[in-house]
Amino acid sequence: MNDIKELIKDLKSEDFIASAKESYYFLTSEKEENKVSFEEYISALRGLFIDKFITAISEEEINYIMNAAQNSDIFAVDANGIFKLVEATKAKIGDLVEKDCLKKIRDITDYQDEPLYDDLSKYNNVIAKYIKDTHFYYSIRQIKMGNYKAEANYRLSQKEIRMIENVRMIGPINRIIHANYDTDDFLWPYCDFDEIPKDSVLKRFAFHTDKENPLFEIVFEDGTIVEYLYGDLRVLSYKFQSLLTLTKLNIVKILEENKIYDVEFLEKEDLIKVLEPATNIAQATLNTLTEVYTRKMIDDSKKELEDIKQLVKDYNL
Repeated sequence: MNDIKELIKDLKSEDFIASAKESYYFLTSEKEENKVSFEEYISALRGLFIDKFITAISEEEINYIMNAAQNSDIFAVDANGIFKLVEATKAKIGDLVEKDCLKKIRDITDYQDEPLYDDLSKYNNVIAKYIKDTHFYYSIRQIKMGNYKAEANYRLSQKEIRMIENVRMIGPINRIIHANYDTDDFLWPYCDFDEIPKDSVLKRFAFHTDKENPLFEIVFEDGTIVEYLYGDLRVLSYKFQSLLTLTKLNIVKILEENKIYDVEFLEKEDLIKVLEPATNIAQATLNTLTEVYTRKMIDDSKKELEDIKQLVKDYNL
């Protein structure tokens, strides 16, 4: 019990407050929008220290958290996670998790005015083919003709293809379903279809299969992308054309950073080398547009924050 009194004393110390302020301004310096006040931040920070202390299962863990508090080591707990936690409690279903991604997209579009961007147009087919070949993108025509080679030689049944076509036609409804019933796991978000009430109109449109299929990114004629993984179908919020454009913009940025301003003599092999990082960055950026707050994320965050607040109250912090 003396240990917890000592811990509380350290959490209230001027050194701890000063370190908390320093970390707060560091973590918010690049945020375009910050919904978390310093008071909310330091309160949750103290609550996390207490939580780590009372849930410790070894003397070593207790000593670690005690020493961290004594030395004002703020990052002994998930300090950055506090912002995500509090922001989630204030979010609405469907809000972007990473709002800063919009700024990244706005910044990269400046490269569209560069002469290099127009010069890259002659490589559009090369770039599109690279993206499709290396990131599991297939046209719906390829899928219907059976002209594809998926991971583990997986073949789509006619029933799966019909579901893919059906879900594409209800894109907005599909996104509502995922926003309300998605749950996170360590590798991939998935939709908990069993949670949808049987009498809900959404149940009729909750297309999915019971397959354990590998990843398919299926591109329709208008550029719409349906993502299909482990039986879960989702219509992405961006089209293939956006991925192609963003990849080209990142190519321009990378080339100019390497003092290359003319693609006339650019070898195809050199372009491929640049394509890998450019495509990865473009995909990561666009994927943040699909990361939205779901009903479960908001509810779970509210409960977690309430538990932290209760610890703060119980220990008079």
